[in-house]
Amino acid sequence: MLRKLITFISALALVLSGATAASATAPLQITFETDDTSGFIHTDFDDDGPGHQLSTLTSGIDGNAGSVLKVVRGTASWAGTTIIKDQSQALIAVGTLYVTANIYAPVAGKKLLMKVEKST
Repeated sequence: MLRKLITFISALALVLSGATAASATAPLQITFETDDTSGFIHTDFDDDGPGHQLSTLTSGIDGNAGSVLKVVRGTASWAGTTIIKDQSQALIAVGTLYVTANIYAPVAGKKLLMKVEKST
């Protein structure tokens, strides 16, 4: 069920972006490590005004190696975090209509909403 939902969201993002499958770029991998070449940037958006930045890059969570983006949602219902700044980069490309994410939550059963859209 989750895979079908991710496929639908991915396909919908391509349709809404106006990009054809042939014009989509190669898959993008974001690792949040110091050697990450994806050009990512994390920017929170909320109604708390300028300078609002709750999401942070963190490493060594629960003894695990590697870096992660700890996303902290703001107070507004529409608050979130944007992680890609270069519009020429794409999470979705020909033959790869899935977005895969390794998610950690301290409590089992947490709901996650990931919205994939073209920013303009």
